[in-house]
Order: sequence, then structure tokens, then C-alpha cells
Amino acid sequence: MLAETESELRKVVEPLTAIFAAGETEEEAASGHLPDDFAEQLRNLKNLIDDYDTEAADALEEMVDRVRGTDEHRELSAVKRLLDGYDFDAAAEAMEPLIEAHCT
Repeated sequence: MLAETESELRKVVEPLTAIFAAGETEEEAASGHLPDDFAEQLRNLKNLIDDYDTEAADALEEMVDRVRGTDEHRELSAVKRLLDGYDFDAAAEAMEPLIEAHCT
């Protein structure tokens, strides 16, 4: 039943997310650089996700906003969608390529 509910919610949330994302200005979407402390933010976020801490959603939202215009924005947005559905395990798994690329 939970999986059905989650599936139905995604049908509503994903189109809304796309609508709001389309409302970004070119300026917002074109910063194109990562913050100096990006690796540290990733490690902190991964720890929150691994601990099933709901604060991860707030931390991730801030990170997503700070990396607009980068490849990492797309990847973090995918992680955000998973966290929005409270799928911490899948979010942790989706974080792995980012951790490997920036924290090793």
C-alpha cells in the first residue's frame, strides 16, 4: 500500500517540480560553479542521509540552490526527489557517484 501511495504521489509531485523548475531565470540557472566547501557539504549530507535524519532534506535543498548550472545540480536534484519521497536508502545510493567524484 505504501508503494502505491508513493507512486501516486510521484505522479503529482514530479509534474509540479518540473513546472517550478521551468520558472527559474537564466541568471539563476547559470552560476555554473561549485562552492569551495562542496566536498564537505556532500560528506555532511551523506551522513544525514545514512542516519535517516530529515534535516537532510533542508541541507540538500540549500545545496541544490547553490550548484545551479552544474552537472552536480542535476545529480543532486535526483537525490532530492528520492528524499522528498523519504527513500533514504535510494538517496544514499544515488549519492555514491558524487562522493566518489568529489570526496576521494
